[in-house]
Amino acid sequence: MTENGQLPDTRAVIVEKSRELFLSLGYHKTTMRNIAEAAGISTGPLYFYFRNKPEVFFHICNDSFQCLIDELRCPAQAQNHAGNRLRDIYYAYKKFYYQEPQRFEMIHLAINPMSGIGLPPELITDCTKKHKKSYSSWRT
Repeated sequence: MTENGQLPDTRAVIVEKSRELFLSLGYHKTTMRNIAEAAGISTGPLYFYFRNKPEVFFHICNDSFQCLIDELRCPAQAQNHAGNRLRDIYYAYKKFYYQEPQRFEMIHLAINPMSGIGLPPELITDCTKKHKKSYSSWRT
């Protein structure tokens, strides 16, 4: 139970614990069993939420990209001088870097081909689209 008496959101717990494991152990050393243990569940419920480890990783990256996109949206859509908008976008990006270091690192793991994370092609395509969308706001 949480402090307000509600049960924790199992999917959110899985995502949070998975992110911590991916960043501490690395993608290749993290297993579905590790994730289940860290989330305090058995592997059965874990497979109810996610089919496999690449899907867990993708959802973490997808959530992280969306968070970054949301942070950049407001300054990018401001109705002021292009230079001021670009400055504000930079500050929003920097704020995201400092306030969400795990999300920031997950984004860069997902888009770095040297990380050796072999996501299925459809998940790579989705991550690439999110990556491009996050940076498209920089255009003024």
